[in-house]
Amino acid sequence: NGEPLVTVRPNMLVTFKQYATHGTGEPTLYGGSGDELAGQGGGALSAEEKIKELQRLVDTSNNERERLLKELEDVQADKVSMEYLLREKLERLVQTEIEGRLEAYRSPTGAGGADATDTASAAAAMVASLA
Repeated sequence: NGEPLVTVRPNMLVTFKQYATHGTGEPTLYGGSGDELAGQGGGALSAEEKIKELQRLVDTSNNERERLLKELEDVQADKVSMEYLLREKLERLVQTEIEGRLEAYRSPTGAGGADATDTASAAAAMVASLA
């Protein structure tokens, strides 16, 4: 007889357009030839089109992730560089302050005795805290 042995429902075929598009309802990929939007007729995608759409989303996401990782590395490198420059500037400022206090201590009109020892101790503590 002329009847098929097995009847396959259309929604069981991978070419049947039954999958919703991702996001805004607009397909995010182009069909097989690249000329027209996939699922243009009813806004639905076939299984093959849906797989391509999701693969494109994954690829886009991976590219964005790689870009953000590179940007993060750049920002971290800038941070380390800024920390180094700030530390150098702070060391110069502390050194200038120490030299100024020592010069004031050694000058004939400068304070002497216990105050000088306290100043030297404070200066040593400042320098030690920078290390």
